[in-house]
Amino acid sequence: LQEKYGDRENIHLYNSAVWISEEEKDFYVEPDDTCKTGNTFFGEKFLMNAYLFKISADGQPNKVIKKERVIDPQIEGGKIKVPCIDLARWLTQNVSVSTHNILKLDIEGSEYDVIPHLLKKHLESLISEWFVEWHDFDFVESKTLISIKEFVVKNILGYSDWEEIGPEEV
Repeated sequence: LQEKYGDRENIHLYNSAVWISEEEKDFYVEPDDTCKTGNTFFGEKFLMNAYLFKISADGQPNKVIKKERVIDPQIEGGKIKVPCIDLARWLTQNVSVSTHNILKLDIEGSEYDVIPHLLKKHLESLISEWFVEWHDFDFVESKTLISIKEFVVKNILGYSDWEEIGPEEV
């Protein structure tokens, strides 16, 4: 991103994760591009979706002989510490209600923490358009997922479900 956008005055890059506080958190990194789990704060998501792929006995590369769940996310991928920014704090310091502000969230499950945090701080008026990709996980209680999403859909002006419109429409 730095190479592509770093010289633009109107783009500011932050090497940080979006969260509800300023801290360092464990961040689980996808082992390679075969798993497609997405990087996340939630090790449970990583364990649920990540798979090991073994090469066959005859040494043929990429020939899957068995798919099995990863027990430890550090086996193939990794767990690293990342700095986090409190999105509510960042918005109050950097965004004005007088400008048209677009918030696009694809934060691999953290939307269920970050969005209620923004609403608790009454910051919805700072965002003109919300685009959210929702992630449903077995390890999060489904009624919590539904209630947060339903509240946002019914009460946030300018909300759009990213999965319903897709990037082609934006």
